Amino acid sequence: MLLKIRLLLTINVGLFLYTVMLCVQKLKTYPNFFTDFFNNFASNTTDLTARWHFSFLSWRSLVFLVILVALLFLLLKFWRVTFVLLEVIAGFLLLDYFLLLFQKQIDLSAFYPFIVLIIALMNIWHNSKVLKLL
Repeated sequence: MLLKIRLLLTINVGLFLYTVMLCVQKLKTYPNFFTDFFNNFASNTTDLTARWHFSFLSWRSLVFLVILVALLFLLLKFWRVTFVLLEVIAGFLLLDYFLLLFQKQIDLSAFYPFIVLIIALMNIWHNSKVLKLL
């Protein structure tokens, strides 16, 4: 039973991250403070991922891979902090959406991905409670 709940938690985290990506792509088309932040973040991560094309025998690639695995382990180990981070991400996206809605640059038809985002976050919370991760 717990294996099914853990699988459901993993699927919901994946759905949450995919929906965040869709929401960011949709909201980046409108000029505001958050769009500038997302564009700067994307350019910084593009520079970082450009370094991934080293061979795996390079010591830099191995160090980067070890750091990435350690980061993922820490995110799983400290799930409460990771869940708060997911809530903050969802909060900023909703704040950006409501800012655009208030400025009449976007309408209610663009709210569907945000509903999926909120439902995925509620499922993550519920499954984390069942697994006693929160």
